[in-house]
Amino acid sequence: MAQWYVSIDGQQMGPYEEGVFRSYLQSGRIQAHHPVWTEGMSSWEPVSSVSIWKGVITAASSSEVPRELGSPSASPRKTETSTTPQTLATRSQPTQPHATPSTHKGAMVSLVLGLLSFVFGGPLTAVPAIVMGHKARKEMTLHPHLQGKGLATAGLVLGYLQVALFVVMLVVYFVFALVPMLPSQEEEDHKAICEKNRQMIQEAKEKWAIEYNQPMSAVPTWTDLNSYFETEGLEFPVCPDGGAYVVGEVSAPPFCSFHGD
Repeated sequence: MAQWYVSIDGQQMGPYEEGVFRSYLQSGRIQAHHPVWTEGMSSWEPVSSVSIWKGVITAASSSEVPRELGSPSASPRKTETSTTPQTLATRSQPTQPHATPSTHKGAMVSLVLGLLSFVFGGPLTAVPAIVMGHKARKEMTLHPHLQGKGLATAGLVLGYLQVALFVVMLVVYFVFALVPMLPSQEEEDHKAICEKNRQMIQEAKEKWAIEYNQPMSAVPTWTDLNSYFETEGLEFPVCPDGGAYVVGEVSAPPFCSFHGD
């Protein structure tokens, strides 16, 4: 059942069940010009503008006509006696309208989770703080009597800040973890030089096999190959990283103990 709120002289009162609200309208304690609100309404509106209460207002107004006109056919003495201000106040004292502002629990939870995220929770509590903060703010917009928007906002700020810090730390960690694994330019240059040396050795092996009519399975020595380096005006191949070259068979590429094949 809907819960109704009313603003009388700038003071918010409620919530009231429909039956209680109806009795206040019928008794005149809530007037047609008083702003009211319930869940589903976009803004506060006068009671007279709310379709569900128009009939009640009309009935209440018509029931007061004999009293105001002083009609002899009515029983004004009995009616007036039962509805005098003093009697009305005494009769309705137990159900006197009163404002019931309260702090949204979700807003407080959002703030606590946001604070805990900086102590030990990290994203494990920061994300729930963000979720609870947004949920609390939405519900407080729908229910104006609920308070705590500042708490929910603080929880949101702390939650988002913790998530941002976590992302930054994650990026920094991966950068420093991956950079040492990437080959440096010097390593790339040394590898290229070693590859070129092995090509030179292979060419010398093939020239030696052709010149001396050797099979592809033959294995030349460094002495056999030195003359080809000298003829070409090339320096004797040396691995820049200190690796040792294995000449091997003519059909197989030379091997470097540091860079491999």
